[in-house]
Amino acid sequence: MTIREAIDRADALMPNGIERHNKVLWLSELDGRIYEEIVKTHEDAGEWHAYTDETDGMTRLLATLPYDDIYMCWLMMQISFFNNEITRYNNEALRFNAKYADFANHYNSTHMPLTRAFCYYGKDNRTGNGARLIGRRGEKIADPLSE
Repeated sequence: MTIREAIDRADALMPNGIERHNKVLWLSELDGRIYEEIVKTHEDAGEWHAYTDETDGMTRLLATLPYDDIYMCWLMMQISFFNNEITRYNNEALRFNAKYADFANHYNSTHMPLTRAFCYYGKDNRTGNGARLIGRRGEKIADPLSE
């Protein structure tokens, strides 16, 4: 789905007087969240840049079929909030949260997560040290207390 398609579909479902500029910023906010919380934590994440008024309306959004209806829920939720339609906002927020979780679960199950070094604390029975750093795939990269 593109920026233009998301805005057009949301406007068709919920006519409103909110300017396109605000909707582009809302879409940018959502894709920024998707990128930081989901995409960036996986290999081959690539780069993402925030959307502005100058961003081409044909720019593809991050969530693809069948999860792209997340954008309509997000826009309709924002429109309802700014129109002070709290009941409608709550309903859209429920729909959005469910769809966001579905997308996150799908993305997490179909993309390889980044492997990072991690640290655990506790006594290392082999060396007697109080902390040990472990790198990718179990290789030892440092033992700060053995120095």
